[in-house]
Formats: sequence, C-alpha cells, structure tokens
Amino acid sequence: MTRFVPTIAITAALVLSACSTGTSSAPTTTDPGPTSESTSTASQACQDLASDTAQAHGDRVFVEAGGTLYAVNSVRGLPNNRVIVATSVDQPDLVGYPQVQFLSECAGDELTLLGGYVPIDGNFELLFTTEEGSAAGDVPMIAP
Repeated sequence: MTRFVPTIAITAALVLSACSTGTSSAPTTTDPGPTSESTSTASQACQDLASDTAQAHGDRVFVEAGGTLYAVNSVRGLPNNRVIVATSVDQPDLVGYPQVQFLSECAGDELTLLGGYVPIDGNFELLFTTEEGSAAGDVPMIAP
C-alpha cells in the first residue's frame, strides 16, 4: 500500500497543475465576496416607510406608555437594506427613556422591526429585539 502513495501524490499534483489557469501563483478562492444585494443601503422609499411607521413601532413596543408621541429626529439608511430611525419621546417617564432608536429591515415594500436602542451611558444600547431580529442573529448591541 505504501508504494502507491507517491504515485497518488504525483498524479494529484499533475491534475491540480493542469487545472490551474493563468500565470499567477496566487491561490484562487471560491468566495464571491459581498453581493450588491447583501450590502445595498436602504432605499429612500425604505427610509420613508421607516419614518412613517416609527409611531406604530413605539405604540407596539411600549404598550403601557399609550398616548406617547415618538417624534422622528433622523433616519439613516444602513447596509443590508436596514434603516435606523431616531426618535424623541414626549413622555419619557412613561417609556423610561427620552429617546428610542428603531432598527428595521426592508424587503421589497415591507418593513420589519428588528430591535430598539435607548441611551445608556452615552451610547444607544440594545433594549429589545423582535422575533425577527433574533432570527436574523446579527442585531448589534450598540446602535449602528
């Protein structure tokens, strides 16, 4: 059996060298890298939808703070068709925080809430994730 090992190694080397293309000695890779779909920034339509639904997100998440208004301060498009909406809260004593940021993801004409951030020690830290956010598995602990 040991007599065949050098033969197999030589055959494998010949096959691999015959399969290589070009003159570069750099290794080839099959990783296509990021696609435009996975790294595209949220569209303006997605950002507008996120802004329009900020109040509904606040009402749904902070049910016990009924009547609270979530005023949109800013909307930022993020990679991977995500968007973050920064809001100010008119009744922080009911919500527990003066500001809330909602992280959402767009897919077609639909917006999915992934999580929310609140100010803690100078950062906006993750307060909650939705079921969809947990399933995504990549909701950051600090607001993007």
